[in-house]
Amino acid sequence: MSCMLEKIPGCCLIEKLRSIILMEADYNANNKEIFGVNMMDNIRRHGLMMEEIFSEVGKTAEDGGLAKILAYDITRQCRRTAAIASVDAANCYDSIAHAITSLIFQACGVPVEGIETMLSAIQDMKYFLRTAFGDSTDFKSSKVEVKFQGLCQGNSAAPAGWAAISVTIVNAHKRKGHSAVFMCPITNKITKLAAILYVDDCDLLHIDMTCEDSVYLTFEKMQDSVMNWGRLLIASGGSYKPPKCFYHLIGFQWSREGEWSYVDYHDKPEFEMLVPMPDGTVATIEHLAVSTAKETLGIWTAPNGSADGPLLAMKEKAQEWVDKAKEGTMKRSDVWFLMDVQFWPRVGYGLCCNIATHKQLECCLSKQYYEVISKGGVICSAPAVIRQLGKGFYG
Repeated sequence: MSCMLEKIPGCCLIEKLRSIILMEADYNANNKEIFGVNMMDNIRRHGLMMEEIFSEVGKTAEDGGLAKILAYDITRQCRRTAAIASVDAANCYDSIAHAITSLIFQACGVPVEGIETMLSAIQDMKYFLRTAFGDSTDFKSSKVEVKFQGLCQGNSAAPAGWAAISVTIVNAHKRKGHSAVFMCPITNKITKLAAILYVDDCDLLHIDMTCEDSVYLTFEKMQDSVMNWGRLLIASGGSYKPPKCFYHLIGFQWSREGEWSYVDYHDKPEFEMLVPMPDGTVATIEHLAVSTAKETLGIWTAPNGSADGPLLAMKEKAQEWVDKAKEGTMKRSDVWFLMDVQFWPRVGYGLCCNIATHKQLECCLSKQYYEVISKGGVICSAPAVIRQLGKGFYG
């Protein structure tokens, strides 16, 4: 059974819905045991899990956002040219090619019988249509020449399957020499990080702290990295989604007084970034200024370290919640309960990656708090210092 869920609450447009397949329970449980447990244990046991993958157990999307912030900070500290490209894959679970998937699963120690059981069921699925008027007699199925591909949203093996494919892609990408090179200034120890990867959200990195690259050489290396990653995605059955892709080219300049500043390259046509497409063509992606904040992994970041983007996002989320609370007729206890379980988890997401100062964070939501405290029974005329006391001080 396939059902479609709203990605954005209240938006029922077909292209904005996510199709989830509700698979037979025994089949799904079997997939989870074989792929989600046994295969992932094999990958971890043999040290194959890459540090670039932040969808691994024990990591979160916020960890990936923090890694990106730290990459920006290191670039700013050492004043080296760098580039970061956010290149998202299109429908990663639904476009995985079964041929390459089978080879990767076998390399990870999965028995051929287990792979055939899962993939053959997906290839031979029959889709009926159910409406209020009943079930359709006709159905949609794959052809003998072209079978259904992908691992399906809702399949318990899909997250582990994509993780195994991601490990293979990252390994192949690093073997081509594409990665950011970081060097400790004291011990000269070198470490390499090719990307920040969370499911299909990917940020490709390029900075080399061991040498002084020109901005043109940095751009060429980033272009090669983007093209290589795209070809690896296409080989696995996926592809880029150009409207969701963008990149930053980071460079520095110095004044006569020795003060540094960022250089804007986003309006120069020679730095146009191209991405490969499955049909053999190329597409352009957006080149943003270093001062432009963009949302990735639910966190707003900008290469120049500005906190305006994340603070504005917090204010907008808070104001939306406050407006709904003011329109409703909730009890005081409901307001305080929802502040804890609904308001703050939403507004506070990504706070560990927020580079705003303590003073900026203190003043960020003062207006929204002032508007909502009366719904919770707090006197608005009370001094702000008393109103905003922590719970430890009975605030």
